[in-house]
Amino acid sequence: MDLLGLDPRFFHFYDSELPAFPPGALVLHVPEGLKRHAALDEWYLSRFPHGWGGWNGFGEYFDFHFVKAESVCLVHKDLPLLHDPIEPKLEDYKTYIEVLYAETEVEPGRIFAYFPKDCESIVRSIVADRVNRINRARLERSAHHEP
Repeated sequence: MDLLGLDPRFFHFYDSELPAFPPGALVLHVPEGLKRHAALDEWYLSRFPHGWGGWNGFGEYFDFHFVKAESVCLVHKDLPLLHDPIEPKLEDYKTYIEVLYAETEVEPGRIFAYFPKDCESIVRSIVADRVNRINRARLERSAHHEP
């Protein structure tokens, strides 16, 4: 892990050429310009009509357990949901990154995310905020349990 908690084995940032994907991976190219939550859901449902668990709302998870491939690589050309024209105050893009990061923790070595280099600072910032929140919560819990 790097200093911000982002495991470089599972999150990759590329300039113009993508790094090699793991052997046997299912490679999904997330369409560029997905600004609305419904558009992202529709795209995933078109790929996995019987297995999509959702990623926002109550579920907040990706569900790739049914995928037979050894790993799943989500290749992005931009950051989905970054500039929602209808709900600009909603920060679904942060939830998207947090949930994607959580999945790399749940299934390490199976879920990989690829983003353009120009998304790196925002992705790292979101992951750092999540890691900091988790660490603060752990400290608070341990402080409550100390004799």
